[in-house]
Amino acid sequence: MPGAILGLSAYSHDSACCILRDGQLLAAAEEERFSRVKHDSALPVRALRACLREARLSLADIAHVAFFENPENRPAAAAARKTCDDIAFAVREQLGLNLPIRFYEHHLSHAAAAFYYSGARDGAFFTADALGESTTALFGEIGSSGIRTFERVLHPHSLGVFYSAVTWFLGFEPNHDEYKVMGLAPYGRPAYADKLKMLLADGPGAQFRLNAEYFDFQNGPEVFGRLWAPLLGFGPRARGEAIKPHHHDLASSAQRLLEELIVGKAAYLKSRSRSRQLCLSGGVFLNCVANARVRAARLFDSVHVAPAAHDGGGAIGAAVLAHFDLFGAWPVSTGTPRARLGPSYDNEAVRELLESAGVPYEDFSRDTGALLEKTARALAAGQIVGWHQGAMELGARALGGRSILADPRPASMKDKINALVKKREAFRPFAPVTLEDEVPGYFEAEGAYPHMTETVQVRPGAGLEAVTHVDGSARLQTVTPASEPRLADLLGRFENLTGVPVLLNTSFNVAGEPIVENPEQALFGFIKAGLDVLVIGDFLVERSALPPDLVRQIEPLETPGRLTKPSQTVYAIL
Repeated sequence: MPGAILGLSAYSHDSACCILRDGQLLAAAEEERFSRVKHDSALPVRALRACLREARLSLADIAHVAFFENPENRPAAAAARKTCDDIAFAVREQLGLNLPIRFYEHHLSHAAAAFYYSGARDGAFFTADALGESTTALFGEIGSSGIRTFERVLHPHSLGVFYSAVTWFLGFEPNHDEYKVMGLAPYGRPAYADKLKMLLADGPGAQFRLNAEYFDFQNGPEVFGRLWAPLLGFGPRARGEAIKPHHHDLASSAQRLLEELIVGKAAYLKSRSRSRQLCLSGGVFLNCVANARVRAARLFDSVHVAPAAHDGGGAIGAAVLAHFDLFGAWPVSTGTPRARLGPSYDNEAVRELLESAGVPYEDFSRDTGALLEKTARALAAGQIVGWHQGAMELGARALGGRSILADPRPASMKDKINALVKKREAFRPFAPVTLEDEVPGYFEAEGAYPHMTETVQVRPGAGLEAVTHVDGSARLQTVTPASEPRLADLLGRFENLTGVPVLLNTSFNVAGEPIVENPEQALFGFIKAGLDVLVIGDFLVERSALPPDLVRQIEPLETPGRLTKPSQTVYAIL
């Protein structure tokens, strides 16, 4: 049997790698978690080292390299060939792999990742983002004989560019803060929807068009402000400026238009495909509200969204495509493939850290039930818990490996975490996690939602104020004792104390930094974010027991953000 396949995404944003062997994903991770550069685009050198350790493999076990884009699909052929040569050189020099590279189309990588996670034998696919090579959206189907494409939308016409332009106009960072627009939308009404249709118009079949009169791609997003202001009646919001009702309405209008177009294009895809399974991926499908609208339309029997729909997930898709080319069949996994594929740390590594930092801790390695009981009691008492357990998640969502957990009931908890812990805008919602069997009792939904890729409606009177958005929705995650035994046990114990088998679950990071990866980062984040309890492996640390000198050294420090040296300095203190 040939060796392992290394899937790579890099030089765009959210670079990542994965290792696929015998059709099974053994490991996957994003470079930002190790470099501490948010949305890092560099070749994932550190992530590869971590994935090899997690998979218990060496470089010698890698037999094939698959890259998530094919530069030769770009317009300039000579430049594209040079780009391929440059990537091959970087892989050889930085990763130490002197192997031929299989280059795959960007949107096919997205499609293959979503298909792999669907667990289906066939599927129609719809991918959309700002731009991949020269394509912004792709429609087709995947089956035993391979991939068949129906239609594509070409640059400059792009759902991703449209939504990113709105993101910039609302005073947020494009290509990073689109989720803020989605979170802001329910506070407004779609008062500008008709005007936005002058910017982004529906078309026949798979097509849609950006109005070139309102987009200047040569001179950057600032031009959008000058062109859009006369149409909308107000100019772009400056960073830090108060968010006003017309900003709410613009977000609502953009979200409404995006949802309508996506549902319409999904209907087109249904008319072309024989499959009853729909696979969605690409950065546009990080929009969990739009994903829910597609499911609600009931165009397909099932809807599957890649858990890492952004470019980082393209590494998985490239590896899946390489597997098909090598073996003539798609890799098939049993059950739902895991999204927690990153590094994990044993008790000895955690113990060594805590003792070297002089941090008092309780060791529950001989009684994990007592650990979970104490954690549940802390949560029921209103304390906020940093939760660092097992393998790290791939993608933007905390799924029980690197989470901040809290009581989902009081509305004050949402405001407290936004203001004091996450230091972010008050309008942004938090997600609930619950046991799969408990979903119908608290949400107007049923079944599994393992990857937080869709919103559902919270049942009126459920009492989940901290995780219910202004429109009554929540981005739900479900777990089972088989998929997440420790988190499922904690949910059960919290229910025994409160009568509610639900917790608030948000990503474990301080403002401006990626999600924590290792125990050092978890301890720093615990102190810096002002959390009450840290549960890391089988150990529990209480804030009240921390050495005052350690707290005084870390609390005043600026959040490291996109720079690496401040982080290294902080970790040296620990």
